[in-house]
Amino acid sequence: MSDLPIARNTALLSASLAANSGMLQLQAAVASLTLVQVLGIEGLLGLGPAIVLASGALTAPFAGRAMDRVGRVPVLAAGFAAGLAGCSLAAAGSALDAAPLVLAGLIGVGGASGTALLSRTAAGDMYPPERRARGIALRPRKRPAGRVVHPGGAVVTQTLWRRSARGCGASSRRAMS
Repeated sequence: MSDLPIARNTALLSASLAANSGMLQLQAAVASLTLVQVLGIEGLLGLGPAIVLASGALTAPFAGRAMDRVGRVPVLAAGFAAGLAGCSLAAAGSALDAAPLVLAGLIGVGGASGTALLSRTAAGDMYPPERRARGIALRPRKRPAGRVVHPGGAVVTQTLWRRSARGCGASSRRAMS
């Protein structure tokens, strides 16, 4: 276990989860509109994100079992390949106005998400038992996309959060008096 490049692998897992988080945020905004445009039924506005989340939830248990059998890396790689294929299918389906391709693409994106979220397990396996909790905790801290794209993004995010928290505190104090 000592010959593993733990820092590099943790950084790669963090970056992959940041990419997954970005993909999920983007799909939440775009999947609804894309599916409505392709199907032409406005009543199905929430169906796109529901398909992605449901397919991720259904994929994760099977991906976890597969990780136990064949290892973490092949399953994570297959999950991200499914995400790439899913994004490509959704894009092609959008361009061709083909609902089956868009639906298959959304299922692929969800499957990738369900698999990618298991990277916490892969991170934990790299660390010795006495440091495992810390190793798992390090990976999610590096997850936000702003930290991957630009290290200063974390500072901006924290500053904005602190300002909004101060503003909320002041308004709630005024409301109570």
